[in-house]
Amino acid sequence: YDITEDITDVEQKLIDTFMPGPFTIILKKKSIIPNCVTANMDTVGIRVPDNTIAHKFLSIVNVPIAAPSANISSRPSGTKVEDIEEEFKDKVNYIINGGESKIGLESTVIKVIDNIPTILRPGKVTKEDIERVIGVCNISALFLFSLAAFVIISIELLWILLLFWDIFNIFESLKFFVESFLFELIYI
Repeated sequence: YDITEDITDVEQKLIDTFMPGPFTIILKKKSIIPNCVTANMDTVGIRVPDNTIAHKFLSIVNVPIAAPSANISSRPSGTKVEDIEEEFKDKVNYIINGGESKIGLESTVIKVIDNIPTILRPGKVTKEDIERVIGVCNISALFLFSLAAFVIISIELLWILLLFWDIFNIFESLKFFVESFLFELIYI
């Protein structure tokens, strides 16, 4: 999808090395990304999960998806479907059971500042992992503040996902996906 611009060599090297996977990179957005997704910022967080179900879903809807993590703001993400079911009971219609998380951590969030990757939120991909690829990496002293900003953005992302359903008319695709492809996964 053509949703970002001006990707630097350092950013591209990080993308090529860590995506798909537990890695979110903050990039300059194109105007096609609504401001409500980015809290009126000129950047957007991009993540490509390493998950068969997510890839199948994305291939069916054929649009970028803005979606939060499977947790309520300020709480750790669940690593087992039982954790997620408990946290979201009576709040969502469907939970896609893709099995237990292989990692158990949120994605690492980075932004390249002056050609130096800066970790905004620590996760599975470590400072040392990034240094092996780029040679240098900083950890933001404000990563807790950044985490709070992501929580706020996550609420807006959920709203924009619902907006995408209307704009791109993917509800029927989603319904088909859940009812046919995932029926067995949800109830096994």
